[in-house]
Amino acid sequence: MRTKILVLLSFALVSSADLHAQVSIGELAEPASGALLDLNKAVKGGLALSNVKIEHLYEIPVGFPGISTSGDVTAQVKQDFTGAMVYHTGENGIAVGIYVWNGTNWTPVTDNCLPAENLTLTLTASSIVLAVNVAETFTVSSNASARCADSETYAWSIPGANIGDYVITPLSTSGDSASIRFITAGTYTVKAEAHNSYSTGAATAETTVFVSGVPESMKASGYYLTGKPCYDINKSDTYDSRHVATTAAARIATATDFSDPVNRTRTYMFCHDNYTNLSVSLWEDNGGLVKSISQPAGSDETGVSGCKTFTVTFKDNVEALVNGSGYSVKLLASFRDKSNQAKLADMDISVLDGLCGCPAKISSSDVWLTFQCHNLGGLDILTGSEAFTYQHHGDWYRWGAKTASLVNIGTNDGSGWTNPDYQATTSEDDSGQQDTDGNNLWKAENNPCPAGWRLPTNSEWQNVVNNNSWPSASGWTTDAFNAVRKVSDYLYLPAAGYRSNSNGSLSSRGNSGYYWSSSSYGSPLGYSYGQRLFFFSGSQLVNYEGRAFGYSVRCVAAE
Repeated sequence: MRTKILVLLSFALVSSADLHAQVSIGELAEPASGALLDLNKAVKGGLALSNVKIEHLYEIPVGFPGISTSGDVTAQVKQDFTGAMVYHTGENGIAVGIYVWNGTNWTPVTDNCLPAENLTLTLTASSIVLAVNVAETFTVSSNASARCADSETYAWSIPGANIGDYVITPLSTSGDSASIRFITAGTYTVKAEAHNSYSTGAATAETTVFVSGVPESMKASGYYLTGKPCYDINKSDTYDSRHVATTAAARIATATDFSDPVNRTRTYMFCHDNYTNLSVSLWEDNGGLVKSISQPAGSDETGVSGCKTFTVTFKDNVEALVNGSGYSVKLLASFRDKSNQAKLADMDISVLDGLCGCPAKISSSDVWLTFQCHNLGGLDILTGSEAFTYQHHGDWYRWGAKTASLVNIGTNDGSGWTNPDYQATTSEDDSGQQDTDGNNLWKAENNPCPAGWRLPTNSEWQNVVNNNSWPSASGWTTDAFNAVRKVSDYLYLPAAGYRSNSNGSLSSRGNSGYYWSSSSYGSPLGYSYGQRLFFFSGSQLVNYEGRAFGYSVRCVAAE
């Protein structure tokens, strides 16, 4: 069946050397001056162009009038076809839209809006590892043309998270950026959806954020932050340092009486093997304590091995909380490892008043064990250059004893020696808590350390031996008080000697140091020995001895 269509045409002849016919379509009216074809304004409708599939932007499709094969498209045909307009319906990697042949190739009439399935969103944030209660800015961008993107709106969401775990605030009228503050630590997915008036559906983009914790996937073996993990503000030195941990609860920090009023800067290190793009930042600061952080020199170097130093400067008016508790600061190092993968390392620094211990490493990476700075019953030992007295040596304990077997009063005899036959009680509690080596531990109810502290295990002493520098000491004098071994940069152990298992007499003071672990040694039916750290001026090791000897005790922080 053939349908006939009536078209109202209006013709006008232009008198000139070259006569042209002007055509008006839609009603009987003269065409507008200058127009060869006038779709009359009074008639509603549009020009429906030929719908084609352009195979290649530099080719006229076969099937056009007069073009039955590609060989028909000569240079003259290409030139004569200039100005032809078609509507490309898509495919072949060419966007849908109106195209004009310019003599050599097809060019789009205007930017074309992509359907939702062809939109690509890019979602970026200032960091993919965030801190709790710190607002971070997320931005999304689209591959839509400027004209189409102007109409786009964005919806932000965090699928699966509980309302109240986060707050989202759009930062622009179109919503292409948002401020997100996470209230609760965890792993979240941030999602952005793009809508525009030219597309149905929505394009989406997602990114994962880790809040208040470096995920295992972002850590790199052999790369870490290191330094003393405790910053002691020491605002008051009026307490008896022989009993730091027990009297601290009674002290209340004030804003005055600083023992260190000038030097508020501490040095830390980023240790690495072949890195680029290193940046150190403050991740968490729950007390607003940090004034500034310097950047490690040479952060843009490549293939570097070793450690790069940087400094953290604390404010002059740092406060500690009452009753011995304190604030903490978290540092974050971001870098690219030797595989050019983005990685992170973090470090916690406790900020306390008078309670910071003296740490030592217990692994080749950044794992520390915090010791008290004094032998139990003794004065603090913060440097190796102090004028030492017998009071720095502390008291002596038999393995497993709750109280000191001999309190240090500066004498060498066994006066005050109690329970001389402690070794005879070896049958007690052979089924208690065990350490990693399967040895029974010093009974918890007999722990001589203050609340929050305990004895180190034999494995921990061994790790201290293996993972710290132990520079040889010179000038030691037997029976002197100034024989002290330095361990790492922060831990000092005096050579307090030992007390006899028979009469309590003192031996090896100023020559050797003996420190109990919490681990026993022997058969399950006996456990007649205790494990200990032993050292003199140029050597150190962990071995065992009878439990009735009196050795020094150095407590470590209980986790």
